[in-house]
Amino acid sequence: MGSLVRFVILTLFGVACLGLTACPFPPRIYRIDVRQGNFITPEMLNSLKIGMSKEKVQEILGTPALTRFFEQERWDYYYYLKPGNGTKPIEKHVSLFFKGDKLVRIVNDNKDKE
Repeated sequence: MGSLVRFVILTLFGVACLGLTACPFPPRIYRIDVRQGNFITPEMLNSLKIGMSKEKVQEILGTPALTRFFEQERWDYYYYLKPGNGTKPIEKHVSLFFKGDKLVRIVNDNKDKE
């Protein structure tokens, strides 16, 4: 009989300790934000000018996420953010086209996305 009383007391003590820790029930799992690619601000894009050299563009935006082996005149910058809170992911894509060493075209696929 003594062991049953001891078991009940320890069980109640354990439940009380868990209640005092203020842990949510059911426990919530923390999920981190997943960021991939190049984060490019509108200010960075606005500072690009047609005719800039590849070196100057790389100074402003950083190394492109994707350069194609057979298409060296195109640089692609991708950005993907999957928030840990479960909201809709954010995807952005910017393509830059060069002729020789000069920037000739900017394609920004992020006009209406956010």
